[in-house]
Amino acid sequence: MMAALCIWAAYYRTPVGAIVRNVGAWVLGVRSTARPLLAYYSNGLYDAQRLAVPTYLVSGRAELSPSEALGYGAHLALLRLRVERRHSAEQFVRAHGVEPGKLLDTTSGPKEMARVLRDASKALGSEDAAVLALFCGEEISRYATDRARAEGRREILPELARQLPPGVEPEIGAASQALMFGTAYALAWPVGESIPVTSPFGMRDHPLLGERQMHTGVDLSMPVGSPVRAAQQGFVRRASEDDVNGKVLVIDHGRGVTTAYCHNSHLLVSSGDSVSKGQLISRSGNTGRSTGPHLHYQLDLGSVPVDPLAFRVKRGAIASGSGP
Repeated sequence: MMAALCIWAAYYRTPVGAIVRNVGAWVLGVRSTARPLLAYYSNGLYDAQRLAVPTYLVSGRAELSPSEALGYGAHLALLRLRVERRHSAEQFVRAHGVEPGKLLDTTSGPKEMARVLRDASKALGSEDAAVLALFCGEEISRYATDRARAEGRREILPELARQLPPGVEPEIGAASQALMFGTAYALAWPVGESIPVTSPFGMRDHPLLGERQMHTGVDLSMPVGSPVRAAQQGFVRRASEDDVNGKVLVIDHGRGVTTAYCHNSHLLVSSGDSVSKGQLISRSGNTGRSTGPHLHYQLDLGSVPVDPLAFRVKRGAIASGSGP
């Protein structure tokens, strides 16, 4: 019985088992139920999705500052929050001199949100406390911060949330999303801006398997040996090689955000290494299951792959708009 249990666990719960199941499905001409192999390396649920994200337009700088990125992240989280749960956020921004109606606009909303959170971070001592105050109220955030300090805990959202009574779970969830989205908006692009996207995120006909599958990232066409850089500071969760993703890096940026870089020819960092934003981490290649030299770049939010292009704020003339 123990041997049978071990075989079952290996077949359904390991990378080797996933490969065996995929190969068996291909030979028999049936559909495999195995998760994509990268799921085993990103350690998460693997239901890719396309988020409804507004098309934000900015001008000037090539990248958002951290405070600007948090403004965009909080704006998106507010749009996703049910209307009847936005009362605390409306009161909070009104106390900071902003009309709540402005927050729903995709032009003025993120900018006003960034300013309010920047001021609140200085007053409350951290971005996490400021975002909690936005969605739950300043009094609640100060209470949670004081309790966390008294207990010697870090003033980060998970620790602050521990101090709160039941009933504000949706608001805490929105605060967590705001920090996660803000981190995603602060990501740099891992390759040069001129590198073309040859295969976008979403369902596609797999070029090798000949069946429709979810493409959980974007493919960036470039010659073997091209530089690949870290999209943001973080630590290397995985530096490994397999038959599907080739030489792959998975970098954890905190707040539920990870990025993956697949099909490299050389890995220049190792598991557990700390990396800085823009650091050279690999050379692109054609390893693994690949039809030509390219980088598969993947963004996971809360261990769920999302479209990386959705979090690249487009440059251009400022135009007014509204959220989804």
